[in-house]
Amino acid sequence: MTGSFLWFANPSFVNALLIKRGKSVGASSSGDTEGLRTFVIGTPDSSSGYAIPPAPGERDTATWLAYAQSITISGVRINKGFIYFGPTLLAFSGRPDPSLIDPRKIVAPQGDYAQPLPEEWPSYSDTTPAARRAYLNWLGDGRSAPDADIGYVFLYFYGLERRIILDILRDGIGRSDFPHLYKELKRLYALYSDKSPTFRRHCAQLIELVEVELSEGKLYTHDVVVFYAAWGFPFLIRLALGQAVQDGLPVPAHLALAWAEHDPGIVRRTAFTRCLAEFRQLFMLTYVAIHGAGMMITPNRTRLKLSYQPASAGFDGCGGVDMDVGDIPDISALTAPVRALQEVVDDCVLQLDALSRYLGRNPDGRGKFDAICTLPVALWPTPIRNSLALAPMMVRDGPRLMSFGELLALFDLIEVPGKDQQQVLFGALELERVSIEPAISATTRAFVSTDPLVLFASGDVPGEMPVDGPYEVARLSVELAAAIAHADGDFSEHEFAHLNDSIGRWEHLASAARARLAAYACLLRANPVALSSMKKKVEMLDTQSRSSIAAFAATMVLADGVASTDEMRLLEKVYQQLGLERRDLYSDIHAADLGGAVPAQGMHEGAAANPGTFALDAAKIAALQASSRQLAERLASIFEDDPEPAPAPATPPPVASPGPQQSTSIMGLDQAHSTFARILTSRASWQRAELVDLAGALAIMLDGALERLNEASLDELDIMFSEGDDPIDINPEIVEKLTQ
Repeated sequence: MTGSFLWFANPSFVNALLIKRGKSVGASSSGDTEGLRTFVIGTPDSSSGYAIPPAPGERDTATWLAYAQSITISGVRINKGFIYFGPTLLAFSGRPDPSLIDPRKIVAPQGDYAQPLPEEWPSYSDTTPAARRAYLNWLGDGRSAPDADIGYVFLYFYGLERRIILDILRDGIGRSDFPHLYKELKRLYALYSDKSPTFRRHCAQLIELVEVELSEGKLYTHDVVVFYAAWGFPFLIRLALGQAVQDGLPVPAHLALAWAEHDPGIVRRTAFTRCLAEFRQLFMLTYVAIHGAGMMITPNRTRLKLSYQPASAGFDGCGGVDMDVGDIPDISALTAPVRALQEVVDDCVLQLDALSRYLGRNPDGRGKFDAICTLPVALWPTPIRNSLALAPMMVRDGPRLMSFGELLALFDLIEVPGKDQQQVLFGALELERVSIEPAISATTRAFVSTDPLVLFASGDVPGEMPVDGPYEVARLSVELAAAIAHADGDFSEHEFAHLNDSIGRWEHLASAARARLAAYACLLRANPVALSSMKKKVEMLDTQSRSSIAAFAATMVLADGVASTDEMRLLEKVYQQLGLERRDLYSDIHAADLGGAVPAQGMHEGAAANPGTFALDAAKIAALQASSRQLAERLASIFEDDPEPAPAPATPPPVASPGPQQSTSIMGLDQAHSTFARILTSRASWQRAELVDLAGALAIMLDGALERLNEASLDELDIMFSEGDDPIDINPEIVEKLTQ
């Protein structure tokens, strides 16, 4: 045996087996953290005692069957070992170990492991022959029968517990079994944790003990994989956090996520559970956005220590196993970091509420585009985000005409989404500075696959649909100009270039409005608007606006250098519909053709320098800007398409409740006292000085808090929470009752 091993009398109901973790086998002096482990029975400050008899291994004759070994006992073939077999194996208490399968004991011909064991704390040697047969049958059947009484599971668990604590951790024997034992414990937990709160607690805590022993190096440097404990804040995460804080480093995002997922003090709503994968992605992004490299936490004085209460009666007299992990702060005693973490969790859950509600109505809907549209764009599937990222390249040389179906194909979308989802998709494109014409907000229905649309670069200004009067006048001008250009059956490149050049000169409009008008011109080149549909839009225009629009439309006749008969006939209709005299038409055409003086209709004389190229007269533009407020009010009721029959109003979706909220309170205590109680249950015994620091961190008085916990425990559970003044011992029954 490599460490000191003493027995001390102690009136308290908790004594402790102290294990010091290290790297090499061998005895270690006091304070030497590199020695493998040191064991002491009792409290560290005990001053009297006597040596116990020689270690059981010096006279035991039983054999541990390892993972790959098999054996036949009383006609039952048992594979995969993990049992003690032989005539003699003394427990820590000095009695025969409860897990030992003694071949000298009588085994009945029949036994049913679905029937309860007669003993509450079973022992193979002390139970009945029929129970021994039932136990051997359960082992032979693979140790996985769901209907097995939990007593047989415990009997098997006692052997795993002894192997880990006494053979491996105390004596350094059989460390190669550790990975297999860890896997076996997790298998048992998955199969039988729901059958017994007591088994769930012991198995989870033993798993935690193994996890800590198997851990190496600085845990905060990589993902901390834990088997979620049945009660409390997993020790492995607390150890990783303590190491980071002790080293003066920020808490990295992956470790903060593990903290947020497992700390019982963090409230996690329905969206967390229902959308866990999405929550993890979003948490990482949000945490980095808020905290950068991570939260900085000042070390507190409460130290980490891992405690385990053995289940086997073979450990009677020990009371508990404490593993010393070094001088690491226990950050679970702090409240400020938890509040900061809660803010990140709340933000993420809020962003996932829509997806959570959707999945609540459509459990199989994850991955559908309707579900994707409820998510922040950063969480969209990678192929869709890649397509979004390529969108700016599509419009770098100017607006791009396509059908809505072609746009959907770029995102591998087969089904046409509804209008709400179309708005989300177009909003995602806006984030990439790519806009759509026509704006879906200006339409009365959703797009269908054959609908034409134009993608265009919106630049640094969002490409929202302008709604002011000057923009509507300019839009109507573009519609009329496009209609005239189409009159001869050929909307030529010269005419299209002239129209775009004119739009670019309308500096009384914002750049975003001009960009949208250029996209609209591209759309009209492929799909002109009928002249008759513009009638309502021009009826209430003032004479000045009509004259300016008419003069601009006249320039389109000569943009390609030819005034065809069809163009002139259409232009006559335009002037007639605008309420202007026919002679004004020919005056404007003559002015455009000659590039002469500025006509009264509002054309300017730039034609002399650049024949066939005209823009609105600056004076007319200034006058239009001056009256834009009045014009906007007048145009509000006319700059709309003919209304289509309004669809029946949809029934508004029911307002979803926030969902059940996880309670972080225990025994009806407030947050601070609940946290205090939760931390206390992580160990069997505390020095008073440790709890003074802990209470101070939680802003509570130690004695008052202990009294309050005892009162609450007596009221709720009919047992005391703690005993003693220094050390303060935690009732081992408290956790079991709290987890029931």
